[in-house]
Amino acid sequence: MIRFTELIKDRLKKYELYNKKEYWDKRTLQRKGLARSMWSSNNYNSCLDALEKKIIYNYPAPLDGLIVLDLGCGIGRISTYLASCGAHVTGLDISPATIKAAEREILPNVKGKIQYISGDLFTKELQKESFDIVLGIAMLTIIFSNKERFEKGIERICQLTKPGGKILLIEPIHSIWFLKRICGFKLQRWILEFEKNGAMLSNRTGLAFYPFRIFLAFLNLPLVITKPLFLIGEFILKLPFMDWFSDYKVLLFRKKNN
Repeated sequence: MIRFTELIKDRLKKYELYNKKEYWDKRTLQRKGLARSMWSSNNYNSCLDALEKKIIYNYPAPLDGLIVLDLGCGIGRISTYLASCGAHVTGLDISPATIKAAEREILPNVKGKIQYISGDLFTKELQKESFDIVLGIAMLTIIFSNKERFEKGIERICQLTKPGGKILLIEPIHSIWFLKRICGFKLQRWILEFEKNGAMLSNRTGLAFYPFRIFLAFLNLPLVITKPLFLIGEFILKLPFMDWFSDYKVLLFRKKNN
């Protein structure tokens, strides 16, 4: 079944929906599997999930023993992966329903390594300079709903990161209305704002070829069709000058030492 009507409905009301915990609570309760905090198609989600985990493993690695903040942790898919790699993880999400789901689904091999918290980046009390890695996946472009929250949010992230620590973003950064979530600042503005707060860009790439993503994320195609198309899209993104077509920008920052 094609779920473009769901996409159109959500995008038309995104400014009033995406920042509300009730919206994410409802999604968690109504959907199954990774679709609770990702796209409608779980076959597409499995491809995207695997690639995101590969990026996390390669970029801030090694993770063993590190203290990580997973912003917008959802049902805990990335928090669980981080903990399985040896990290000690704090997962933060505004949706109580997703936090409850994440807590229910903690695997035995990572118990004691993950702490889930229901709360907001702007108001939740977290100790400054206490995290080796701060991770944000498709969440900051939702909560940074205006210039003040954009600037304050990036300042807050940098404050929470230890000197010499890393900040990894996998965010759909766009200025085009249909592709952007809520925040519409251009990529260079993101980079400059982090640099202003002492976090320097050390690596940049992209993922999810959006001409394919727009369809695959909402088509319930079999995995034998979805996966090859997904991989073809990722190959295209590696060609010269094709990074512009990535839905998600992957940005790795390193905070300066004091």
